[in-house]
Amino acid sequence: MVAAGTVLAALGGWRDARASAPLSGPIVLISIDGLRADRFPAYGDTSLATPALDALSADGVVFERFYSHIPQTLPAHAAMFSSRLPFETGVRDSAGFKLKDSERTLAEVLSDRDYATGAIVSSYALRRSTGIAQGFAFFDDQLETGDGDTDETAVGVVSPDGDASERIAETWLQSIATPRAFLFLHVTNAPASRGATVQPDDRDAYDAHVGQADEVVGRLVKDLKGHQLYDQSTIIVTSAYGNGLGDHVERAHGLLVYDEVMRVPLIVKQAAGEGAGRRVTDLAQQMDLMPTILDLAK
Repeated sequence: MVAAGTVLAALGGWRDARASAPLSGPIVLISIDGLRADRFPAYGDTSLATPALDALSADGVVFERFYSHIPQTLPAHAAMFSSRLPFETGVRDSAGFKLKDSERTLAEVLSDRDYATGAIVSSYALRRSTGIAQGFAFFDDQLETGDGDTDETAVGVVSPDGDASERIAETWLQSIATPRAFLFLHVTNAPASRGATVQPDDRDAYDAHVGQADEVVGRLVKDLKGHQLYDQSTIIVTSAYGNGLGDHVERAHGLLVYDEVMRVPLIVKQAAGEGAGRRVTDLAQQMDLMPTILDLAK
């Protein structure tokens, strides 16, 4: 009986250890500026063609009621990475604020658990000096002015388009030579970054932005599949905020808190396809991302 009990205990411990084993593949967090949930195919708007995001939604879990805390780039991402609200971090706007060194970020926790950490950002609001780079061993925030020179101010800064950022992400994933990685890829508004003369409430320009973002996601997924990493990857796609598009006078974002700017998509593709096709109707918010990712990583 003692021997049998020892064997059963050992088997139980093995099962527990196996269940709590960390993820063997990369964790990829993709944040695409300005995505509205109500104008997103996975949420019922079939007027847009987003094959890559549709496929990711089919392979993952779609959260139908996921909300931003604030329609500003820096404070929203600070909430994602710290699991703390803007009034707690003190980061209340994208201008004039910095995430304190004392904040314990998602990248820092994963780095301490031997994850390779890399980030590619496409917005001046997320440059290194904002503190959002904490915990990332690799952090690409190279922004250029119209004449090709780097600039320390936001005036005249041209953000790289999603294609360029995605290529850097591919290069970094190949360079680290380990699947145990955390990648943050930030894609900004494509028409604005390319200097196009469009109005913020131009829905055609907005749809073009979503289509370009879908292509970026598709290329990254293709690269992961090409390196036999997709199945074991955890891929999260979300946005810091939506876009007003003139629905309540506001053309872009930043002032008002109507549903079109506060309700954003969240797709979570888990390793081994766990939960594929599931839709979650419970309320969720950006500060839930950090504990959720850490839970998935065990």
